[in-house]
Amino acid sequence: MDSPRAREQLWSDLRGFFEDDEGYGAGGTVWFLDIEPVDVKHLWDHVSARASSFGDDPTIYFDGDTPSDPPALFEAVERLLAGEGVSGVSPRLKGVRSHGELLPDLFPEVYSDAFGIYWWFGHPEDDWNPATASALAELLGELRAFVPGARLELEHSDDPDKLWQPISAYLSSVRP
Repeated sequence: MDSPRAREQLWSDLRGFFEDDEGYGAGGTVWFLDIEPVDVKHLWDHVSARASSFGDDPTIYFDGDTPSDPPALFEAVERLLAGEGVSGVSPRLKGVRSHGELLPDLFPEVYSDAFGIYWWFGHPEDDWNPATASALAELLGELRAFVPGARLELEHSDDPDKLWQPISAYLSSVRP
């Protein structure tokens, strides 16, 4: 049950995560930490399945030297989770849909024991508004439900509750 009032309240509470008077910048990474590789895969599958396309050049971190023929995105994630020479993957997800809303590009950070998502703000292509912020809150709430024991962190903040309390309040007001 969607509520325009709940969306507006969430936007009011979290607007600083999506806008900055000083211009373009990263919104900060939302981290799910201390999780198992199977949980990382579940989070990755949940988010990547909602993307219509992927950026051309994902960042892939290797345990040793970069191979002359690096793996494609999905192979890199599989190798990461299997412990086969890849230590991290950070792609660009385009066209992610959550609860009927098209989100601005999202940037997952995938490691064997952690999964994070960050986004950009302050640029005309990054159309954050009450509807897209609410849809991101729904997506983050789904991820959190998959790994309830994960340690949550928020980059550039010593208090992840600055993000999670408004999201939790929003989700409890719109879910039956």
